[in-house]
Amino acid sequence: MRCNLCGLLINDQNICNNCINLNYSKDKNNFHKIFYIFEGFKYIFSDKKIFKLCILPLIITAIISLIIFFSLMYLVFSYLGTYLAENNYSIISKIFFSLLGTLLSSVIVIFSFIPLSTLVAIPFSEPISMEIEKKLLGDKTFENVSIIKGFIESIKIFILKIFIIIFIFPINFIPTIGHIIFSFVLIILSGIDFIDLPMSIKKYSLIEKVEFFKKNFSSYIFFCIPLSFLFWVPIVQIFLIPATIIGATKFFINSEK
Repeated sequence: MRCNLCGLLINDQNICNNCINLNYSKDKNNFHKIFYIFEGFKYIFSDKKIFKLCILPLIITAIISLIIFFSLMYLVFSYLGTYLAENNYSIISKIFFSLLGTLLSSVIVIFSFIPLSTLVAIPFSEPISMEIEKKLLGDKTFENVSIIKGFIESIKIFILKIFIIIFIFPINFIPTIGHIIFSFVLIILSGIDFIDLPMSIKKYSLIEKVEFFKKNFSSYIFFCIPLSFLFWVPIVQIFLIPATIIGATKFFINSEK
């Protein structure tokens, strides 16, 4: 049995001893889950400790992104310099190709920011999640999850997601709306990694994780709705990963265990 707030293993009661005296009231309104990621942004800019936990991976990601950008620019302009020198193009054409090369380099960097920041944020995700839980439910004592066990559980989730993607892939062939539906499902699947974080900290098994998503599927869809469009907003992308970690932790606390 799990505590219906923090999710820790308990013996014969609905709430663990750490949570039983809390005044925290669970948010059971599914529609409110839409705003959890936006609340994550609010926490980042209003809480100094959370901001410090979030800013380091963002700085690392920004440095890597700049290195990628200038490397791409160097490659693009090296090629353009050779290509334009061998062909007699007008000044306007040269300016156009230069601007196009800059634009393409920028687009590549912008849309690689999310997967890159996700990788960089992995070592910082657990402290961010535990800090927001501490602010909502107070201090908790968790057993450390071994790196090997955590890796095995992550592989299980990854394999499950691959099977789901293969199963729904034919949706792409539905005219007009097929690709839209498939893209939204991918966003929903990407949200699993964020919700999985607090569950992994509490040592949820794969079966428990699947049961959790079955119980809270409708509210989980509401939680993922902002991801489906914030994912494509370049400036917002900068803080999207830590904001989603915070929102996912709050979602976990307010969900049925």
